Amino acid sequence: MDIVKFMPIDFFCHFVLFPYFAISRTSHYKFKMMQEEVQKDVGAKIIQGKSNSIPSSPYSNLKREITEEDLKSPAVQRILLGEVDKLENRSLLLEDMLQQKDTKYDDLNTIYQTRDKEKAILDEKLKKSKSQEILYSFCLAAGSVIIGFAKAVWDKGLGEIFLGIGMFLIIGGIITKAVQWK
Repeated sequence: MDIVKFMPIDFFCHFVLFPYFAISRTSHYKFKMMQEEVQKDVGAKIIQGKSNSIPSSPYSNLKREITEEDLKSPAVQRILLGEVDKLENRSLLLEDMLQQKDTKYDDLNTIYQTRDKEKAILDEKLKKSKSQEILYSFCLAAGSVIIGFAKAVWDKGLGEIFLGIGMFLIIGGIITKAVQWK
């Protein structure tokens, strides 16, 4: 008992008394349920031809046939005029939305055409740039090879000609590069 004196009251109630009562109540209910016969739930019965959905309009389940007598009634005329007004408003709304979509499509098509032209121009510039780079590289390489070959034929008197051709190719390559930078 000395231990109980020092334990807080909440601890004692929750961990000592409550489990005892919970066990005794649970077993009592289980016993009571075993004595009574419980009927099984078979679920909802589906009726053929009828749906359980809620109609979107209060008039959706009414007869759709209108006779001449019905058309003479002012209430039916008002209902029909109200439906006509709703349909006209919806039609105008859809026409406005279609007009906005057409305008947006035209704007996007114009932007696409502009970007397509810009892309074609840039592709053409890139092709020119590549061809100029190839020409520049070829002129420098060929000029260097010919200048190197000029040393081998210098003794025969042809060295000056090869040296001139090599210098001409190197200067042409440099001019090609200068034209590209402009």
